[in-house]
Amino acid sequence: MTRGELAEILEYCEAATEGPWTMREARDEWTAHDIVAGENPERPKARIAIGMGDWELDVKDDFAFIARARTDLPKLARELQEAKRLLRLWEFARANNRSYPLTVTHAFLGGGE
Repeated sequence: MTRGELAEILEYCEAATEGPWTMREARDEWTAHDIVAGENPERPKARIAIGMGDWELDVKDDFAFIARARTDLPKLARELQEAKRLLRLWEFARANNRSYPLTVTHAFLGGGE
């Protein structure tokens, strides 16, 4: 994945309504599963729901995935950006006989946290 592709992913993630996004299960036979955005699910900033004619659809797992993706996808993209940055640094150090690849590798593997 290129830097541009990662930047594009982060751009459309950040353009979406601010989270957290959560999936609310149907509360009775007259309501549907929905996704709400914002701190207060009862007063959401945005809401995504299936239509009245779609009651027979089993979308609970799909809605849970969409809600989690709004939070998880930007985190994954940022982690990948950081991993690529550290890899470029390590490759530069190795190509130039620098003494710090071990430190970078150690931090990359979680030893620096």
